[in-house]
Amino acid sequence: MSLDNKTCSCGHCSELTLKSNNANKELIKWAKALRKSNINLFTSSLIYSHSYSLRRRNLLQAKKLLRIQEEEGFINDQLEDTENNQEEEEIYPTQVTRVTSQEANQHVQNEITGGDPLSQNLEDEYVNVNMLQDLKSSHELSSDFDWIRHSIYTLLRLYESDKLKKAHRESWYLSHIWQFIDNAFDNIKNIDVLSQECSSVSSSKRKNKDRSIGGVEMRERKKVGYRCDMIFCENRIGHDERIEYGASEAGKLYDGDEGTKRLEEGSKKLPKCLKDMLDHLLLKKDDRSKIQTIGFVHSGLESFFMTADRPVKYATRITKSRRTHISNDISGFGSTILPALYSAWMAKEVVKNVQDVLRLLG
Repeated sequence: MSLDNKTCSCGHCSELTLKSNNANKELIKWAKALRKSNINLFTSSLIYSHSYSLRRRNLLQAKKLLRIQEEEGFINDQLEDTENNQEEEEIYPTQVTRVTSQEANQHVQNEITGGDPLSQNLEDEYVNVNMLQDLKSSHELSSDFDWIRHSIYTLLRLYESDKLKKAHRESWYLSHIWQFIDNAFDNIKNIDVLSQECSSVSSSKRKNKDRSIGGVEMRERKKVGYRCDMIFCENRIGHDERIEYGASEAGKLYDGDEGTKRLEEGSKKLPKCLKDMLDHLLLKKDDRSKIQTIGFVHSGLESFFMTADRPVKYATRITKSRRTHISNDISGFGSTILPALYSAWMAKEVVKNVQDVLRLLG
């Protein structure tokens, strides 16, 4: 039996052929099903992969957006904090001023009343000066605070350059050493410190009180008042005469308490000048218990402070303080500078009190 291009017509071969065809159809069916399942699996993989990439991209964009929002929120918080701080500073300035004023007041009292925080070497002195920082306080207190700092700093520069170990002229001591007395009056309204041998108006009035127009005889010249190195006065606007509160005399050398210049100026000239000023003030308001005048006598680095008052109607009392000496060496800085500053501060307080009394004229 040949199988080439021939088909067997027997029943057995026909059955085998039918089974073979059915098997092929089944294989084709399974192949199609497998191909379809693979395509679906591949498609689902593509869809999953695409959705994953979409989700990842959305997540990255969301994170980026969140980071931007967080940065914007941080900036807004900073701006709100800044605005809140500004509002707190605007709402509570009095509380800040009150606290700093108390701290400044305590520090100023320690400096003025003899507390000696300053050490004995120049480097520590500069450190202590730099600690005196500006504070938000009242004008009067901050002026006193600034005056102390400026005075100490100015004197420290003189110590650093060894200028105090040399002899100088009288004008040098007034402009470099005793300048802090002039500066102490900066925070008192309308008070000026005249220098360079100014004539006293009060003493001139006393000397010329009997002067009249000449008749038969020639009229005498108007006498000039005492000339002082410093005059503490209140200048009036217009043609009003100035009001004098005190004076100061200075010399270039200290030749002892019994020296001619010191005796002449400290025991005669300056007391008479202070008496004339006191008389002039009492004419404006007769309040002997509160009105007094001040004076300083300087001799090189030596000085003493005096006051003139009138406890009874026809007696003038001159009160002299203990002599103060500014050391020419930095080792004596604290023990000598602070008493001198205290004398200047006391003089300023006296002038301020007298000025307040005169304002209450009535």
